[in-house]
Amino acid sequence: MNKKTRSGSANYKRLKPFLLAVDANGGHFKFTSGGYMPLSIENLEYTDYDGHPVYGMMHYYIQNGDLMRDPDMTFSVNDEAGTVCPLTYQLDSMGVYQEVFRRGDDGRILYAPRMLTDLDAFLMTWSKNIIEQGFKPEQAFQIAPV
Repeated sequence: MNKKTRSGSANYKRLKPFLLAVDANGGHFKFTSGGYMPLSIENLEYTDYDGHPVYGMMHYYIQNGDLMRDPDMTFSVNDEAGTVCPLTYQLDSMGVYQEVFRRGDDGRILYAPRMLTDLDAFLMTWSKNIIEQGFKPEQAFQIAPV
């Protein structure tokens, strides 16, 4: 399900170069920028309820041998409309998992409008931050020296 959100177009413009880089590298890539947690983005190889591709994006660290998402979001991408729609949010250190859309017992698709608004705003801030922190899509196209 891809609902129109306030920041959907701006998030798309910021994230699309990263998504193209991810797709060009087999559907996943770990971006790095000095002093920051790695940023992993992955094409999850499934679609939302409307058929739009879903991507996952996360910062992470290791704690006691466990991968800790800090945070992890999934979002669908509507290339035709030029928008991104948040789907899930996870923050392991706080035990938080939020899902915007779900199928009800009767089969209908339900969604939490307030959560969608909050996650859209969070993704807007996060997408700005990753660029300001020096994460670059071009990194995925650099050939490592032999």
